Amino acid sequence: MAYQGSFLLGISWLQPVFDAMNAVLNPLVQMDPTPNNPVLTVFVISLIISLLTVTAQKLLVDQDKMNEMQAKSKALQKELREAQASGDSKQMAKVQAKQMDMMSDQSEIMKMSFRPMIVTM
Repeated sequence: MAYQGSFLLGISWLQPVFDAMNAVLNPLVQMDPTPNNPVLTVFVISLIISLLTVTAQKLLVDQDKMNEMQAKSKALQKELREAQASGDSKQMAKVQAKQMDMMSDQSEIMKMSFRPMIVTM
């Protein structure tokens, strides 16, 4: 019995979320003309979720900065491949030093990409 009580206490804070979801999704479920085949309902709900996800991505991520960092990373990878192909150890060391400097930028990219994921979960 104690397990059930603690389980209920664990999800009680989710009740407002459930209520909000019911308020939004119940009218959509009731719109389906053929409840035995809820394809329309699933399609509309997936469309809404996709729209929310894309909107969160566009609002929470600085797209220009993200593209700039990805371009830098791609250029550095190209330099690294060229240095490896040439076999020049000095050039390799130089590129690897640049790569170490880019690690902070890579972590910045990861942080930026996690923001919308946290919101949309």
